Amino acid sequence: MVLALFIVLILVMTLPCKVLEFPNDKYEVITPVVKAGGEVTYRMQYEKFKPFVGTASKQLINDIVYSYLPAVGQASVGITDKEVTLEIPDYISPGIYFIRTVYTYKVNALKTVTYTHDTETFEVIK
Repeated sequence: MVLALFIVLILVMTLPCKVLEFPNDKYEVITPVVKAGGEVTYRMQYEKFKPFVGTASKQLINDIVYSYLPAVGQASVGITDKEVTLEIPDYISPGIYFIRTVYTYKVNALKTVTYTHDTETFEVIK
């Protein structure tokens, strides 16, 4: 009996769990040309279904990957639609870039859910 309950608990903890959904393939970039040292602005849209604390890790990607410090927080359940600005380091080389955000949620002791979402490309100039 105890073994059966343990097996059911394990099965429940490993079931699929949808935390986020994105209405668009990519986040829309508001500032398509950015000067190094300036800020890029993009429109972040998603729907959150579960009240889990998550970690958002952002990367600026071209031929190289520049990683920003991760942010830990708990966005509200529901629809998020807001403009986000991100500083572009002044030492970044000119070129075409995009921002990748990796969202990680620890659902329970056995399950972590990860989502990856990118922005459209934008140009960095000197």
